[in-house]
Amino acid sequence: MEREELLCLLSTALFGMAVWVAALALDKFPSRPVISERRAWWALVAPLFVGLMTTAFLAGWALQEPDPTDEWASGLTWAIAGWMSAGLIRALWRSWLAARTPRLENTPVATLGLFRHRIVVSPVFVEAAGPAVLAAALSHELAHKQAHDPVRIWLAQFFADLQWPVPGTAKRLRTWLLALEMRRDDEAVANGAGPMTLAEAIILAARLGNNFSIPRARAAGSSREISARVQRLIEAKDPVLHRDRARASHLTAPGALVICLGTSLWLGFIYGERLLAFFPGIIR
Repeated sequence: MEREELLCLLSTALFGMAVWVAALALDKFPSRPVISERRAWWALVAPLFVGLMTTAFLAGWALQEPDPTDEWASGLTWAIAGWMSAGLIRALWRSWLAARTPRLENTPVATLGLFRHRIVVSPVFVEAAGPAVLAAALSHELAHKQAHDPVRIWLAQFFADLQWPVPGTAKRLRTWLLALEMRRDDEAVANGAGPMTLAEAIILAARLGNNFSIPRARAAGSSREISARVQRLIEAKDPVLHRDRARASHLTAPGALVICLGTSLWLGFIYGERLLAFFPGIIR
């Protein structure tokens, strides 16, 4: 069998399986209702890194494998790869739908546009909100715009779809969306919005529509999540709320990922032939 053909099949099949196993393992750990935004983000995307490490391992194996190979893919490998490919097509289709311009009905105030972000405010919201409430809502949306959150939410939905149908993935996505909204609440308050005023803006937006900010992903739009944000703002004593203290994570994580991928590549080059012998989808 051609080496590149077998590598493509194994990468598709084992990447998906590794992502599923990692996602299921994460679901076994109890999660706190409110965690930092960065921790929630890594909890969402960690299974994909496990899949990338598996792909790097297979790439290392392919570097020492002759062409054509002395192995063949069984029907099991083709079946798994086909199922994983269907999941990828589903994720791409949903991403395309999410990237389309959303309808603005029931959107009181939001940050829209994947690459050219814009803040939209409905006339109904402007009429119902006083100047302070409107300013607080705009400060929250400006924090979304400056952090390029529409793109991040679009990617998060795609990453979550790659883990379908693991049941806990949707929960991890909602946890991150809520943590993201709370972090933007913090930034809005740090930039001068009053906590009570921002809470009033959240309640007003929820009453006028089905979501507050970025309706594309239904970010923190349930009554329970809105209640959690409002309660957090009401109970806040410091104008600068609970800051995300995991500042080093965004610096150390890429370096750790490169090290892990390099190690997986080396392990695949040295031990790939032996370990793949245990995979039932390979015929020798």
